[in-house]
Amino acid sequence: MPTNKLSIYFTPATPSPIEYRLKYWAIAAPGDITTLLVTSSPVEITGLTQCAYAGTLESICGGGVHSTVQSFAINTCTLPYTPCAYEGSIGALFPAQINVAPGVTDIAPGVTLYDYQNNIVTGIIRISDSLGVVYNVVNGVVTTPTGDQC
Repeated sequence: MPTNKLSIYFTPATPSPIEYRLKYWAIAAPGDITTLLVTSSPVEITGLTQCAYAGTLESICGGGVHSTVQSFAINTCTLPYTPCAYEGSIGALFPAQINVAPGVTDIAPGVTLYDYQNNIVTGIIRISDSLGVVYNVVNGVVTTPTGDQC
């Protein structure tokens, strides 16, 4: 199974804390929390098998003092391009927020489309690949080329 990398960037606190406590979990498995103690940004986590992750970050200072916890949500399975065409009724979801399964790098028949929370996006009816070929989408799964290009 292809794996993903989670890259977490943050602005270092001032004054510098002793370390930062990073907790993260797959959105599909919120009870399976991993905790890391890190000293700098960015934090690179490899070998991940899910697409959508959430987590928290806080500074740990001396004497048991901690900063306010900051939350984040990241999808590691984004397309490496922005589709030039897509059509559907997906509200505030933009093409750059359409995600795919681990290891997928382009739109093709059989590819399933997800939002940042790893939910299948069923409101899309057409989307293009990196070459501009437009495909039909049925229930969140790319099916056949439409014959159009953008």
